Amino acid sequence: MVNDIQENAFHAYIEKWEEALLTISEATDSTARFGLATKYMGVVMCDKQLNEWHVVVDLEWSRKKIKGFPYGNNKGWVLVGELMPGHHDEEIADVGVSEKIREPFIINEATSVEIIAAASAQPRPMIMKTAAVESSGEE
Repeated sequence: MVNDIQENAFHAYIEKWEEALLTISEATDSTARFGLATKYMGVVMCDKQLNEWHVVVDLEWSRKKIKGFPYGNNKGWVLVGELMPGHHDEEIADVGVSEKIREPFIINEATSVEIIAAASAQPRPMIMKTAAVESSGEE
């Protein structure tokens, strides 16, 4: 069972397959959103400088220019995070029950750092791989 968890480890970096999907809109290929959602939905992120905890609840196609957008054409998928209950109950209550506090996050290395920082708060036990293993080409 431990081997199954390791094989399905969360890769806390942008994987090659993922990089190719970041700029493919749902109108072009609906599997792009599905692949990214499979990896990120429900993952917790922590910005230690701001003491903010977010849970990824959705993906959104962004057409507007975002500072630091790494996708050459300035269009692509972003993660939508909500403030995490248990860490931000007061802020969530101030906004009201029907409205959630959401924020878009660019899928980049900084996001991976925030996911690693929140490793202890992930909703399920998981092993994280924090760096890609280079293949030697021998098999």
